[in-house]
Amino acid sequence: SANQGAIKVVSNGIDAVTVMNAELSGLEHDDEEDFIKHGRSSVIPSSIFAFRAGRPQESLNHSHLAISSLGHTTIYAVDPIEGSLEEVSWGLNSTSETLNLLQLESGHLPQVTSTGIYLGFSGNISCGGMWNCKPNERVILSVNCENYILLAMSDCWVRLFHVTPSGFSVVASAKFSAEVSCMNIFKSEDGSLIASISFWDMNTFGFLTFDSKTKTIKLLPIEHSFVNSAVIRSTQMLKSPSGELFSLFGSGNGQVLICKVPKSSETSQIDMDSISLLRLGSAPVQIFSFDDTLHLIAQSDRPYHISWNKEKLLCSVINIPAFDSLTQFNFGDQAGFVTI
Repeated sequence: SANQGAIKVVSNGIDAVTVMNAELSGLEHDDEEDFIKHGRSSVIPSSIFAFRAGRPQESLNHSHLAISSLGHTTIYAVDPIEGSLEEVSWGLNSTSETLNLLQLESGHLPQVTSTGIYLGFSGNISCGGMWNCKPNERVILSVNCENYILLAMSDCWVRLFHVTPSGFSVVASAKFSAEVSCMNIFKSEDGSLIASISFWDMNTFGFLTFDSKTKTIKLLPIEHSFVNSAVIRSTQMLKSPSGELFSLFGSGNGQVLICKVPKSSETSQIDMDSISLLRLGSAPVQIFSFDDTLHLIAQSDRPYHISWNKEKLLCSVINIPAFDSLTQFNFGDQAGFVTI
């Protein structure tokens, strides 16, 4: 179970096959004062990220997992064949909760925590630096697309960064009237960056476009009664067989709104005729990307697999236990995923 820190690697498909079960070690508190401050929740894993040792182009297989809990990040070397996990030291910040972790082609590992971005390293690749939040703010959410990281801040700012092995640069930023509840960033059909986003004020969600020349961010709101039902908790992008992009917005009452993504960052209107609703249950919806946007894993009352069959969207139950977090994990010739 998630409370016990169990970890599962399962292969792609609705009839998921468990390849490995392992208990996590290294999550116990050494600091009694820290345990008293944060309680038991601080040692329960909250998120999971997979990465490769060295440069990604050297191997398609993932080799390591970063397991994050409140105030801690623990790195494990994974051996799916032997069914083992080994805690290892790595060039990442282990004393903070990891909100996001990506891997550059150089092998560098930009790690987002509540206090900023740390440019960690894989293997013997040296660290490139840090970007720190202002004293009165913190990062509450982070997503990425290739070498771009989008941050949602506690003071309602949203900032887009471009990351290289040598450091960070701000591409665009904007301040909104409410904190972000969820977001996702991807490339539109013309190759420009676009993000789906929702806010905690319960009546605003839509798409963000970015202007690197003026360093500004524009919100394209979706006007739909869906926003009055419950706060949107999760959003991901799904690509159709014809190449069209759709954003899925999962609400707190088990519904999913599906909307066609604008084809260009220059687009100023949303195609309202493309919007449809899907009910997965009554529990809040979490949506996770899997296999390069061709498939999604969603969870409400039960876990579901969402994908396209020709031009029809299919949603099927997956027979796996409920989970708290998911990440894609490639091993051998299989595309799998890991849950906690």
